[in-house]
Amino acid sequence: MCPVCPGESIDQSQHPRAKAMRGVVDEKLGEGLMNDEIRDFFVERYGQSVLLEPRREGLNWLVWVVPPVGILAAALALYFVLRLAVRSSPRTEGTSDHAAVLTAAERDVYFQRIEAALASDSEGERPSRTTAETPDPGEAVAG
Repeated sequence: MCPVCPGESIDQSQHPRAKAMRGVVDEKLGEGLMNDEIRDFFVERYGQSVLLEPRREGLNWLVWVVPPVGILAAALALYFVLRLAVRSSPRTEGTSDHAAVLTAAERDVYFQRIEAALASDSEGERPSRTTAETPDPGEAVAG
């Protein structure tokens, strides 16, 4: 990695130091050094940060292990949260019969009111509402 340009390899960087480092790499390859020996040469001079990827030894193995483990843990957590949400969602099976009975009873009351209104309109008079038939606006309808 270029020590001057963050995030760029010495192949990508156009900085004079990166060009000089490319020349050193060519020189060391010409001397017969292997890739690991050339990496060690640069690590001695610039430190571990000169490597594009950390070595897989010591605590550096965490850099290679933590991301996949984190993704797996997040996927499992998402699965269990969604599974819990589905299980805790209200089920309509048990309440639908009760709601249908209340709805049918309310529907019968409204049909009676409509029939009474139609009958009185045909007779020419308007039906009067009693307080028992008048719903309280603050009263909640069950269902």
